[in-house]
Amino acid sequence: MKERIKRLRHEYRSSLKAHAAEEMADLLLFRPFGFVIANALRSSTVRPLHITILSMIAGVGGGILLGVSAESGLVLAVFLLWLSTVLDCADGQLARLQHSTSSAGRIVDGIIDYAVGIAVFAGIGFRGNPLVSDTAWWGIVGAAGMSYALQAMMYDLFRTEYLGSLPTREFTGPPKDTRRSASLLTSDGLTGRISSRYSHYQKRFGEWLGTVEDNEPTRRHLRLWGLNGTSTHMLVLI
Repeated sequence: MKERIKRLRHEYRSSLKAHAAEEMADLLLFRPFGFVIANALRSSTVRPLHITILSMIAGVGGGILLGVSAESGLVLAVFLLWLSTVLDCADGQLARLQHSTSSAGRIVDGIIDYAVGIAVFAGIGFRGNPLVSDTAWWGIVGAAGMSYALQAMMYDLFRTEYLGSLPTREFTGPPKDTRRSASLLTSDGLTGRISSRYSHYQKRFGEWLGTVEDNEPTRRHLRLWGLNGTSTHMLVLI
């Protein structure tokens, strides 16, 4: 029993990014559930992309219900948004357990994260606010959405640069299959073009970050920034 618990702890840590790059909300409320899903599917034919798509369906569905359902339907909206965040954690955890992480997977995951974010803010906008006019409300929602997107872009860049500065990690699971990622990510393909343009603007906006290194000040800044991360935003919304 003790050996099984020890093995599960090791596998759980293997399913995570570096500790400093994880949001506290994820570690406490979303990653544990994500690991249960990822660990159950690690030896199956289910791939991280399948989980990512389910995350999008749940998140977009939750955003739609947030905007159009009666108050009694908000419980289902909240559940779908929580499930979307759990699955958003589980896809990366499954990729690390299966040793199938790829640039293509990261790009698709990022695109779907933005799709869910747009659905959520649209739902908030359509729900309205009786205290202000529709025009003012949509202006507030639009400004909040742009602030959210810019913050997510910068946090993602800072976290990615930090993870890139770390030594290569060892993961459990089968050898990495690069054929699928190669077919998804090509220089003239859709994901390749999106990735190129996104990275261009991301780095232009993030020039002020400078060189990101693996040291205690960087880890401290990441942990503090993670308190305003996307999962934390979702937790507050829920």
